[in-house]
Amino acid sequence: FIYFLPYAFSNSGDSRLRFQMRDHVQNINAGIEDISFGIINPLSNSNLNFFNGYVNLNIPKHSFNQSINCIVKNSDEYIDLNGYDLIDNLITIYPNDIISNEKMSLSFDLKHLNSVYNGSDLAIYTLNNDKLEYCETFIENGYLKTMIDKFGVYGIFFDENHHTDEKLPEYHILNPSYPNPFNPNTTINFFIPNDNFVDVSVYNVKGEKVRTLISNYINSGYHNLVWDGKSDSKSVLPSGLYFINLQYNNTIETSKVVKVK
Repeated sequence: FIYFLPYAFSNSGDSRLRFQMRDHVQNINAGIEDISFGIINPLSNSNLNFFNGYVNLNIPKHSFNQSINCIVKNSDEYIDLNGYDLIDNLITIYPNDIISNEKMSLSFDLKHLNSVYNGSDLAIYTLNNDKLEYCETFIENGYLKTMIDKFGVYGIFFDENHHTDEKLPEYHILNPSYPNPFNPNTTINFFIPNDNFVDVSVYNVKGEKVRTLISNYINSGYHNLVWDGKSDSKSVLPSGLYFINLQYNNTIETSKVVKVK
């Protein structure tokens, strides 16, 4: 290191660090570093979103033997891109010197990329011993995904010969809402494998239904609903814990969201 300055993160999420340096002859340099921070809890499943939801890490419980502080930033690694067509920036996931006990899901939100690219032509690569290495890649719910067992440098590359397939689940799924905690809006994403009647509603901690987001017969596939933190009567609900209930085919899936002031 030429310069080193410790920084204590108080919350998970995205941060922008502004820094200024002065050398021994009083030359001044300044810069900005965008980073994301999250904590991996070994006793529960962890779902971490970075760069405003562009990068997502889904980590099963017991993947690590202890709590891990995880940082994601644009990579400073220099690599030879000869023959490779890099889309957007490479990212580095820290700490990059540990191996997980379980496979983790790394995904990139395709909505953040230029729409001129066909998802089937994109794939995720990692830097391994200073060489780019293809990661088995698939598309799910609008995300480009791969399964990893270590952190490090990753990026998206274009090649018309990739033929990346879309993977559809065989069962219904209620994904974690994002952002969470939220104010004023959060997006609820779910998947149903067949055309069917679906009810998605919001309940408070007393078990009272405060909002019905949809209660209708809909087509199979992925769906997004935006909850604005209001009740059915359009009154603003107080901050606190709420439950999202997905009713499909005589089953109920539930997720938690926290509304903040």
